Amino acid sequence: MIITVTLNPAVDKTAVIPHFRAGEVNRVTELRMDAGGKGVNVSKVLAGLGIENTATGICGGATGQFILDSLRQLGVHTDFVCCAADTRTNLKIADPAGGTTDINEPGAPVTAEQLCAFTEKLTAMTAPGDMVVFSGSLPPGTPQVFYAELILQCRKQGVRTLVDTSGEALRQAAQAVPYILKPNLEELHQLTGESIMSDDGIVRACRPFLERGTALMAVTLGGSGAVLVTHAGAFRADALPVTVRSTVGSGDAFAAAMAACVQRGAEDEETLAYAMAAGAVNAMTCGTAVPDGARIREMAAQVQVRRISGQQI
Repeated sequence: MIITVTLNPAVDKTAVIPHFRAGEVNRVTELRMDAGGKGVNVSKVLAGLGIENTATGICGGATGQFILDSLRQLGVHTDFVCCAADTRTNLKIADPAGGTTDINEPGAPVTAEQLCAFTEKLTAMTAPGDMVVFSGSLPPGTPQVFYAELILQCRKQGVRTLVDTSGEALRQAAQAVPYILKPNLEELHQLTGESIMSDDGIVRACRPFLERGTALMAVTLGGSGAVLVTHAGAFRADALPVTVRSTVGSGDAFAAAMAACVQRGAEDEETLAYAMAAGAVNAMTCGTAVPDGARIREMAAQVQVRRISGQQI
């Protein structure tokens, strides 16, 4: 089973505005609302791939109920800690000619009691062989070591973990040695303090994390592709040439496909190809709609993965 954790979920309200101009009157040509938050997005992509999964976290109010209802309609199992405060709403302004502008609320503060209840819930629902995906920001009031503490607890239970967060929460989580780390290039720089200018530099920067026990490091490079570093070597894939409608959630789609491949024991090259395809298909959709699983599988065959280092780590 794959379990996704979203402690700071959101309703994503995406407005498509061609030629968006700040400070001027703009006309919306398309508007949609989706259940969002990074872990929620991972669950949606897994559902699109036909993979059973459970979404958990903390949510509340009418917006929280919208998220729960949306996930259940997709066939995702949900088991959240419910609170009184409304889950946040994030506004995404998608300009087909100029990318996506995110306007994200911080989220409602959580209490120590809610975090304790969540920890107990996660511990009870996981079993040896499961994978837990920790994604996104921590809500106000959450200690920055919280992901790290959960990773350590998961390891005691024989549960593998994937981490996709940022800032101090990422630094603390990396020290807890998750099974998979998925930073982007800037986040890798923040983790290491190194100026990274090449694929070889990425491999060198990832090596200490693998030596400490992390099994896979996936470094996403936006429109330039991604590098996957494992104990068997390092692999590079360029981004697929697609018409981008919105980049929101593409990293989450990447993480979802990666988690799915690792859980079924796929080879490193296949894992990277499927992750790249999932990110590309997501970018072709509006907002954080569910990418088509069949399209992901079709495009995975088009991804060119090359080995950039055969050195075992």
